[in-house]
Amino acid sequence: MFVTRSKGMTVAIRIFSIFVISVFILLVISSINYLINSNNYIEMIQGIFALLLFLLILIVNLLLTIKAYKRNPTVLKTDGDKLIIFLGYRTVNISISSIEKLGYSEYRGFTAINIKLKGKRIKRYTHFCKSDELDTFMSRLKTMNRKIKVDY
Repeated sequence: MFVTRSKGMTVAIRIFSIFVISVFILLVISSINYLINSNNYIEMIQGIFALLLFLLILIVNLLLTIKAYKRNPTVLKTDGDKLIIFLGYRTVNISISSIEKLGYSEYRGFTAINIKLKGKRIKRYTHFCKSDELDTFMSRLKTMNRKIKVDY
């Protein structure tokens, strides 16, 4: 089994998530305080709407942060005769014997993996991926199937 690792921005995600979650917890607490100190029903309705809005945003931020921390760091891996690509939002399984051409290109930190299957058009999958590991992965894949044309 050959595996490449992702070069994600985990430090930036951690710093941003700590900042955003703490700000929205403070906003939820302040909206609860506003709700308690309200004088009439209009201020109470405004406090309820603010509380619901900030709670919703806090829950969405927590879910996205948990998803970012649980993200699979593996981008490409082989399992028998299958090439498995984890894109973060879906997983692509491709038979190694059906790959005709394999390559990649980098632009501003993004890596586009280009795969041409037999009788089909070229498909591009974009991900954060280390290029040196991708080079060794592609050379190992070429040893598994000599018919693959590798573009660097």
